[in-house]
Amino acid sequence: MRACCVMFRKPFIEVEMEGGDIFQRHFARESFARFWAEACVIIKTITSIKLISDFSFEPISDPEKLVREVLANRDECIDESNLMFDEGMYEQFLMQYGEDCENLPRDTVQRIAHAREQLGN
Repeated sequence: MRACCVMFRKPFIEVEMEGGDIFQRHFARESFARFWAEACVIIKTITSIKLISDFSFEPISDPEKLVREVLANRDECIDESNLMFDEGMYEQFLMQYGEDCENLPRDTVQRIAHAREQLGN
């Protein structure tokens, strides 16, 4: 994922998918750098996605606080998704997780593997 904030265009992010497909999303100039700084912390916390910034920006003031918030939110979402798993709703359970989730609790990794096995994935 690459972010650009150029002078004569709207800021954008460009995402290259594992299969080689590329897409761009454009954003309003106001606050783009601030939002990108926040997105970098979030993405690095829960994925292994490679981030490239083609412009300078100021990092957020308290990244550790945001990491704690992201992980607390993730854990809350995991608890909610576990209700689907417990009801045997494996497909819906798996839809709650992307292909690139990092640092998941061991129990969650085991549940994902079990759900995939049950669905023949």
